[in-house]
Amino acid sequence: MKSIVSWLAAAFPLLLYSQSDSTFTVNGTVQLNRGSVQKLYLSYFANNLRTTDSFAVKDNQYSFTNKFIDLGKATITATYEPCECNLATMIPSRDVITFFLEPGLINIRSTDSFSNATIQAGKANEEFSKLLALLKPFDDMEKRLEDSLGTEYDLAEKKHDSVKVKNLEAKLEAEFNVIDSIKEEDVYHAYARKNLGSPIALYVLQVYARYDFKNVRGVDPLFDRLPESVRKSNAGIHFKERIEIAKNLLPGKMAPAFTQSDTAGRAVSLSSFRGNYVLLNFWGSWCPHCRKENIYLVNTFNKYHDKPFTILSVSVDRPGEKEKWLQAIRTGHLTWTHVSDLNYLNNAVAKQYGITAIPQNFLIDPSGRIVARNLLREKLDDKLAQLFSK
Repeated sequence: MKSIVSWLAAAFPLLLYSQSDSTFTVNGTVQLNRGSVQKLYLSYFANNLRTTDSFAVKDNQYSFTNKFIDLGKATITATYEPCECNLATMIPSRDVITFFLEPGLINIRSTDSFSNATIQAGKANEEFSKLLALLKPFDDMEKRLEDSLGTEYDLAEKKHDSVKVKNLEAKLEAEFNVIDSIKEEDVYHAYARKNLGSPIALYVLQVYARYDFKNVRGVDPLFDRLPESVRKSNAGIHFKERIEIAKNLLPGKMAPAFTQSDTAGRAVSLSSFRGNYVLLNFWGSWCPHCRKENIYLVNTFNKYHDKPFTILSVSVDRPGEKEKWLQAIRTGHLTWTHVSDLNYLNNAVAKQYGITAIPQNFLIDPSGRIVARNLLREKLDDKLAQLFSK
């Protein structure tokens, strides 16, 4: 129920620094009495690319060693064989534990499920445990919020009560946003300010920056105070590049110029829309949250298209999937201009605008300056009503 953003596969590698001349070893015990583990999958980022390794469990134990490349957040996911359990004791088919991948030995002991696991490792995992403890009160608040409204929400969905569903979604989103805002400042920002020498400091800054870098003014000065070894690491250099992109996309800045081909292969330039308010919209036909957001865009476009307002959509659809892109435009009744290079994660305009998650948008004024960012759902309509009432 919580409003989420669809992540591109290469979004936020959440890495810190490299020690490519060392190795890591994950040793673990799995003592689960209600089912047997089928396979374990270790997922992490190395050289800014997601890597997934699989390994088996034998006699309730597992061990995996590999070359260590980057310190960062990792997960081990377990899949279980079917078990003969009654409904009261049925375990989930998948189970996940999150920890920090760091050089040396990482011992994981799991009883009952990975959610009850204990980790013995180095300084990064010690600090990560402290961070999780700081986050727990907010996680508990979110769970209580979901529990309090969950039954009501599910019942409204079953009854196809769209009005009540919409109202509950708005209430949930508003309350989650309040919790997230407090968590951003009181946990992530506070931790980073006080612990710039921590091995997870860059990770915390990346989380605080968010996918849209809305907190870039707070992130930039803290990044400059990180240890030089972190700032000059591959991950640090990559993060600094994203900071500089975000600083150039703040309200009041000129929107970066670009040209890309439309659905008929004709070159379309952002500058050709001067004189209008333009919503520069990033989406993909494969993204369910984008398709849902398009419903709001259609209503807003139909309401304001006779004003100096239009939409320019940039799709991050995959190579060879032009027809899926075109089909989504047709079925969604998206009657404005669409461009794409069909290069998926490497869409030139998406990279230029620092897009690692969709849907996202920028509202650009008639002179070409950015007015606002990520005016989703009714927020765009509210902003345009304000602008056109002047």
